[in-house]
Amino acid sequence: MVDDVDPISTFGIMQEVDVLLEQAKKKIDANASSTGLVLIVDSSGSMQPTELATIDGINDLFDEQRKTPGDTWVTMTFFDSSVPEPLWVGEPLATLPYISRNEYRPFGGTALLDAIGISIDRYEKWLADQLHRPENTFVQIITDGGENSSVDYTNDDIKKLIDKKTEEGWIFGYLGANQDAFIVAAQYGIANTMTASYAGTEVGTTQAFQSVSRVTSDIRGRTQTENLRWSANTVAEGEGYGTKDIGEGDEKPEKKKRTKRIS
Repeated sequence: MVDDVDPISTFGIMQEVDVLLEQAKKKIDANASSTGLVLIVDSSGSMQPTELATIDGINDLFDEQRKTPGDTWVTMTFFDSSVPEPLWVGEPLATLPYISRNEYRPFGGTALLDAIGISIDRYEKWLADQLHRPENTFVQIITDGGENSSVDYTNDDIKKLIDKKTEEGWIFGYLGANQDAFIVAAQYGIANTMTASYAGTEVGTTQAFQSVSRVTSDIRGRTQTENLRWSANTVAEGEGYGTKDIGEGDEKPEKKKRTKRIS
């Protein structure tokens, strides 16, 4: 004979299960926030010596980020004397193909200001169409030279734009080679803790993208509220880029074989 089941007791167990499931969901959400990653990468002629290291660095960055929990949508812009439409706008990280020399081939000058302004504009337009927007936005700029070709945006335009977006909770990073990256980044309103100089060598470029991946993982592992201090220049020691030079060496990075990814 089967004992009768107490409906009150069963209801209580179901409530406890619901509470545990909700707690588990919150724990997952807290450790895997959604992120919009905007990469603005110099493809001017001076990047030719590090062309392959840049391509590998981007692909390695994506490979590493695919291992990190949480949804990420990527906007990618390459720029030289002019700024074409971004290669991707709001594309899911999980489905991105590897880039190659078909997409990245350094040439010409450095329209950095236009690249920043256009990338933010296109990303904002994509955001406006999203029902569920990313919790975090991280804009990362990588360049090996100074601005010399922009026609649509000025220093003042970009400073005002970055200040506005920083107030809205966006995080900006700046990595620069062959320049005083901290002076340049400060002109644009980017925090020292999110700035670094890197050596314009193959190993320096490789290590620069490794640093970007580390910082991206840190940002993706936090909520927007927790990330606000990153933009406010108050990150703890060892966080952000640490205001140190990256890749002060000449050892060539190891070449990697990849299986082609199909988008």
